[in-house]
Amino acid sequence: MKIRRKRKASYSIEASVVMPIYACLMVALLLFFRIISVLWTVEVAMHEVAEEAAYSGVDIDEYLLGAGVSAKVGLHPGALRFVRHGVLGLDYSDSEVTKTDIDLMVHYRVQVPVGLLGPIEFSVTQEAKHRRWVGYDPFEGSVDTEQYVYVAKYGEDYHSCIDCPYLAPSIHAVAGNEVANKRNADGSRYRACRYCHPTKKQVVLITDYGECYHSSRSCGALKRTISRISIHEVGGLRPCPKCYKGA
Repeated sequence: MKIRRKRKASYSIEASVVMPIYACLMVALLLFFRIISVLWTVEVAMHEVAEEAAYSGVDIDEYLLGAGVSAKVGLHPGALRFVRHGVLGLDYSDSEVTKTDIDLMVHYRVQVPVGLLGPIEFSVTQEAKHRRWVGYDPFEGSVDTEQYVYVAKYGEDYHSCIDCPYLAPSIHAVAGNEVANKRNADGSRYRACRYCHPTKKQVVLITDYGECYHSSRSCGALKRTISRISIHEVGGLRPCPKCYKGA
C-alpha cells in the first residue's frame, strides 16, 4: 500500500511540473503564429500598395502610400493587437518615392504578452520595393536595332536566319571514290574536311548544302552548335551563299 501511494504521489508531482510547461509551450506557439500573421498582413499590404502605385504612373508621395498601407492593415484588426499603438504605431518615415522606384519601408514594435512578466517588445522593419512604370522610353529598345547573325561552331559562314538549310544539314553517305562526281544543291564540288581529314578510300559523308565531305558523323563540322552574335563579331567569316544569295 505504501508503494502504491508513493507512485501516485510521484505521478501527481510530475503532472504538476509537466502540465504548466506544456501549457506555456502551447501558448508560446500560438503567440508565434499570431506574430507571423502580423508580419504577413503588413508585408502583403505594402506590396499591394507599392505595386498599384508603381503601375499607375501617377505621382504620389510616401505619406499617402503609407496611409494606404495602414488602411489595408486596418481591415485586419486582429493583426494590430500585437502592434504597439495599433495602426498609429506604423512608421513610414524612411520610405522613398523616386522617378523610377517606389520604396516603402515601415518600422513598428511588436508586443508579446507573457503573463505576469508583462509584454516583451521587439522592433520590426519591413520593406517593399517596386520599379515604377515611367512610360515609353525611345532608347530602351535601341539594342534590338543592331543586326544579329547565326554561326555554327565550326562553320565558315554566317547566316541571316536560324532556319537556314546550311544550319540543319541532311547527311548522306557515299563511296569515297564517287565523291568527286557529286555536287551539292548549289552545284559546288565537295572538298575534304579540314577537321576530320577523310580519304577517298572509305565511305564519306556529305550534306546537301555543305562544301566538304567527312569521315565520321562525330566530326565537329557536322555538329551544329549554333550561336547568335552581332554582325560586328563575324570576323573573317563569309556571308552564307544561301541566306545572302543575291544580296
